[in-house]
Amino acid sequence: MSVTMDILEGFAAEISGVQDDILWTPDAAAGGIVMLTMPDSPDRIVVLNLIPQSDDPVLPMGTATVQVAARGTRGNALDVYTILDPIFTRMHGLTDRTWGSVHVCDIARYSSIPMGQDAVVRNEAIDKYTMNLDYPGTTARPSSGF
Repeated sequence: MSVTMDILEGFAAEISGVQDDILWTPDAAAGGIVMLTMPDSPDRIVVLNLIPQSDDPVLPMGTATVQVAARGTRGNALDVYTILDPIFTRMHGLTDRTWGSVHVCDIARYSSIPMGQDAVVRNEAIDKYTMNLDYPGTTARPSSGF
């Protein structure tokens, strides 16, 4: 598995179940949490994306952002926050996790942005979480900085 997949699937596993319909399975069969692209359905959905921020050239340490996009039910402008608020409660301040090949030192939400409504009146919002990470080594960096 890749470092990107390790981070996204680890984050998804941590937030799975914050609401009964917000679930994660690697084959996406459960629905509720998907990667990269917002699907047309279901209404209530979480989409995760990884945005690398900085990587130390000597130590296998870096920072990355997980973008958590969410959409609520039609006609209920605040429903998106019944998804995002429990994710904040679970993830903000989380420390010392290992997701596959990556050690997550700490996680903090640094922004929350309302995105308005889509064409069928479902409100969307995005929270961004920054993470300090200890990556696996590469040919030019040692195997651990943690």
